[in-house]
Amino acid sequence: MTPFSATPNRLAVIALPTSPTRPRARALLIGLSQVDAAIYQSDLRQGCEGCLQDVEIMRDILTPLGYVITTLTDAVATTAKVESTLATMAGQTCAGDVFLFFYTGHGSQLEDQPPGDPLHDEMDGRDECYCLYDGKWRDDLLYHHWLKFPPGCLIYAFTDSCRSGTGMRNAGPALAHTQAALGNFIDHQDSFPCALLHIAASRDTSDALGGEDGSRFTLALQRSWNRGGFQGNWDAFYHAIAAQMPTQPIQRNSYGPGGDLVLALAPFALPTPPIV
Repeated sequence: MTPFSATPNRLAVIALPTSPTRPRARALLIGLSQVDAAIYQSDLRQGCEGCLQDVEIMRDILTPLGYVITTLTDAVATTAKVESTLATMAGQTCAGDVFLFFYTGHGSQLEDQPPGDPLHDEMDGRDECYCLYDGKWRDDLLYHHWLKFPPGCLIYAFTDSCRSGTGMRNAGPALAHTQAALGNFIDHQDSFPCALLHIAASRDTSDALGGEDGSRFTLALQRSWNRGGFQGNWDAFYHAIAAQMPTQPIQRNSYGPGGDLVLALAPFALPTPPIV
């Protein structure tokens, strides 16, 4: 992220019904205001001073909606911890459930793996990645975890970071999910097992701005939500956020079976019936 200054407006929102027997909606909120300077040769604080505030903004929105929330911040947000948490949550998710993934921190790109490597898959020659505490985490590895989620669930993903427009994978329309995809996921990178809506704070070639009070994208999302008073679907919500950010183009991608149908849902809602 690059520096940005704004004043946040903390929100309270109305609750939506959840299952009386088990959580129907889970969220993983990841925020990095600093990283391991010994690995990065810098703690990368500049531009990410408000990333922990972003996590609190999302917690304030999601908690009254019945989401069970896990947060990983700063030194806790290591590659191993993020991956183990994602694997656990995939195993806890059932058809009809919602899983929300939120990342705020520095985003970057790495040169794609060389030809002949099974991870050589980027049309532009660059992997999008997220700067976790102990190293840059390629979108290849995040995508592998999406294949562990069951058909019929729904994933909402937000990336408030630079160069993250296709950070869920640079994939086209979904193909049928197969076990083969788990073994060789690069050859089946369109095979999302469930619908996934990704909204990114930037394109692959642009930056996301942040400051001490929070990041521009998350603050725009907060204002658009308007204490739960927003009236409209995901499509309208996306455009409401984008309208506040004319100099920072955001990006939206839908993946998986029924991915385009998600746009007709109310933001953060459970699908009824499940999207399959």
